[in-house]
Amino acid sequence: MRKNAKRFTGAILSIFMLTGMCGGHLSAAGAALEGVQTENQEEAIQPAYFEEDVINCGDNYEWEGVLWDDDEIIIVGSNTLDWASDGVLEIPAQVDGRTVIGVGGVGYSGFRIFSPELITTIKFPDTVTTIEDQAFSKFGNLTTIYCPDNTEYDGPNSYTDPFEGCTKIETIYANSYDYGVPVYDSVKTVTYYDGVTEVRDYGGTNLTTINLPDSIEKFGWSDAPELSALNCSKPIEQIIVTSTRNCPKLCIPVNAGTVSGIQDDYSNSGITAITLRLTGSSWNDKDAFLNCPNLTAINVTDPNGEFHSEDGVLWWNNDLYTYPAGKSWAGNYDVPANTQCIYLYAFDSCKFTSLTFPENMNPNYYWDGYDTTDNPKDSVFENTSITKIRIVPRSAAMDYYSTREELAERFKVSADQIEFYLGNTYQITYQLDGGTNAPGNPASYRAGEDPVTLAAPSKEGYVFLGWKRSDVSGGYESTTERAYDGYFENYVFTACWCKELPYADTSVDGWYYAYVSGVYERGIMTGLNETTFGPADPLARAQFATILYRMNDKPPVEYKAVFPDVPKGEWFTNAILWAAETQVVKGYDSTGLFGPADYINREQMAVMMYRYVNYKGYASEQPADISGYQDADKVNTFAQEAMKWAVGNGIISGKENEDGTVRLDPQGSANRAECATIIMRFLEKFEE
Repeated sequence: MRKNAKRFTGAILSIFMLTGMCGGHLSAAGAALEGVQTENQEEAIQPAYFEEDVINCGDNYEWEGVLWDDDEIIIVGSNTLDWASDGVLEIPAQVDGRTVIGVGGVGYSGFRIFSPELITTIKFPDTVTTIEDQAFSKFGNLTTIYCPDNTEYDGPNSYTDPFEGCTKIETIYANSYDYGVPVYDSVKTVTYYDGVTEVRDYGGTNLTTINLPDSIEKFGWSDAPELSALNCSKPIEQIIVTSTRNCPKLCIPVNAGTVSGIQDDYSNSGITAITLRLTGSSWNDKDAFLNCPNLTAINVTDPNGEFHSEDGVLWWNNDLYTYPAGKSWAGNYDVPANTQCIYLYAFDSCKFTSLTFPENMNPNYYWDGYDTTDNPKDSVFENTSITKIRIVPRSAAMDYYSTREELAERFKVSADQIEFYLGNTYQITYQLDGGTNAPGNPASYRAGEDPVTLAAPSKEGYVFLGWKRSDVSGGYESTTERAYDGYFENYVFTACWCKELPYADTSVDGWYYAYVSGVYERGIMTGLNETTFGPADPLARAQFATILYRMNDKPPVEYKAVFPDVPKGEWFTNAILWAAETQVVKGYDSTGLFGPADYINREQMAVMMYRYVNYKGYASEQPADISGYQDADKVNTFAQEAMKWAVGNGIISGKENEDGTVRLDPQGSANRAECATIIMRFLEKFEE
């Protein structure tokens, strides 16, 4: 039985049978009752049927009781037949000036009264805090109980039960709100007294009706399968309903008030709508409205920015949390395109027979739940009428799955329940930059069809590098396959070319070919001669200064003796003097020389490029953290800042070691192919 107030344990019953009570022996020869003015103590304490500790009390000695202390008494029987006429037994609040705090029995015989079968109604005063085990087990025709406030009951369905054997109790009048009503299987009606502001209870196999006073503010009841009527003259919308769990016939709109989240307080119930104000950012249970077939709307007032309702449907951001089953219909449901996820149980009890996912779902869409192969109940389609799932192949709704069979296995349905359909037709435009398209490259494609791989176009004197597609950033894309994080849409394919190189030592399959072609076409780098570029040859410092000089259209320079090893009239003189004047290059601190013929290493190249970008005033990305590179500690102090900038802006990348680690190789010589690559990366990022 549910527990609430202070409890007199089974020891009370034992006390009834002992000879000592409250420090004195209460018998015909015992001490006089305090407050009873009589000369004869035998008359003041009349033993009941000569039972020790049990006294006759009250006017005309109509009650039997046991003294608890000087001010309190427990009633254990009645010596009158006055109750027989109307069948109502009313326990008094006071007897002989003492407060009645409990109702019990004598020994194990229960509450002693003549003809208990005549009693149909018992009324308890609010002073009673305990009703003891089997006290009224002989009251077989009892139908109505007026419960006291703040009372502990032993039962029903517990080890002890004051109304054991009373199988006809149908009506309870109650004043206690917190699990304080003895709801026996036979009870059909519970009525709360005026003044009660909150009710929170559960149970009642045959309970059908609860009557609430106008004073009620909060109500919650669960586990009452037949409860169908909640009566109150106050509109139900003005009462905060905290629970209706497992009350499937209680068809009421619910005002849940302000909550931080809901668990399963309303599952398996007949609620028709719910309105709530959410203060938290998370919802505890996805099955909060499991098996609520009559629910037509979930309304969130003052949404917290994450949970919100749209036309009565509950959403968490772009995730479909719960579609009210009572709002559904027998037919198809078109999933909104911005949906990112459909949660488990979102369509529980819904009447939808099919779901159609649009071709252009949210690119971040994913399926909720566990692998239903191992957890067949954890499925969006469990306990629904959905027998058909319509999806465009290769759309975002496929998530990670690629075939009908994979989806069927995922959702524990048959493959014929997955229907693939094709979407709209989209146009393809080609930008060839003077080239000729390959015959057979399509002018359109249809969403969901097998993707087409485009053939290479041709252009005299140029090498085709690949197609750039309008919706794909970075890299080449030569198919009509939908981008993983994108939509089906009209595509523009741009042919990317590089000038065909005249050098015999450069291969079109070489990783550097496009970069070398880029610097060659711009006149920034030339070959060692007409037929040799030397991609693997090291690069001298004078050569790199010349490259930067050419990038600035070779402005005129007045000769100054800046470096002892840079004389007037050499092929590199103007380039080095310009680079020194713009502070792009400096000589060696130890000698003051520039070292025109010295091979440039990777960190020196990074330093020159960093100074160059500052000279040009270009905005750069944030520097990178290079501590993860195997040889980060080998970068010299003077090059630390420049190397972080070069890595952070994609100008320099690491080299992979055989063991999978990556190195910067700061002192490694930079060959001509690497130089061409670094220059083209710089131009593409900052100047083109």
